[in-house]
Amino acid sequence: MAFISTTNMAAARRPHITNLLMNRAVAFWIAVLMFMAGLTALALAFRNNRDRIGEAGHSGPVDLSYLQSPDVKPGEWLKEFTLTERSGQKVSSRELLGKPYIASFFYTSCPTECLQQNAKMQELANEFKGTDFVFLSITCDPESDHPARLREYADKFHADPKQWLFLTGDQDYLKRVASEMYFVPFEVKFHAARFIAVDRNGVLRKHFAWQQPAQMTELRKVMKELLAEEAKPLEEPPQPMPPPSDEPQPAPSADEEE
Repeated sequence: MAFISTTNMAAARRPHITNLLMNRAVAFWIAVLMFMAGLTALALAFRNNRDRIGEAGHSGPVDLSYLQSPDVKPGEWLKEFTLTERSGQKVSSRELLGKPYIASFFYTSCPTECLQQNAKMQELANEFKGTDFVFLSITCDPESDHPARLREYADKFHADPKQWLFLTGDQDYLKRVASEMYFVPFEVKFHAARFIAVDRNGVLRKHFAWQQPAQMTELRKVMKELLAEEAKPLEEPPQPMPPPSDEPQPAPSADEEE
């Protein structure tokens, strides 16, 4: 009869035990990695859904009707616009006749310059609060900047919805508004760093570089002059006037999202 010593039996079992422990460790870390991957997927899905609907107190798909372009005759120079405000309501430049206004272009995902630009616009809005002045912030990224997102963005600046309008619309139509009515460059996430002064008759008076203190001082002077002017009765939409030839053309600003 053959006998197997306890020492030999322990030595025979040792590799089996070692393999079992290693397999359990591998299974544990696989489970941990799968759990973390699941959490990451849920976080990304939540963020994408939040970005899609904004934080405007509602859910569901975004109404894309704001991207519809108004009917404009081919080859006809654009003299007025109809865009969608953050409220979802249509706003026409005809409705602004009789009131001077300042227009500018921006986009909500701009991480730096647009925030600074709109902070300057906020200063003007606060300074001229209670007057006839209206302020327009027009997006150059309309597919992302739907009305709900514009509402969220406007709230950051405590923008009075009756005084400071945030506008969006069809991309090509917005480009025409920028180039044919305001004489500034326009592409997706690409705009001029300018404030555009328009009088009560809807006529462009001048561009101002908001980064330059001297031009901001001049802008405030011009705004007071525009308030003192009276509107003239017009039968036809006003024809925008290009900037004076001795004024340097606006340099484009291309803030890309970081």
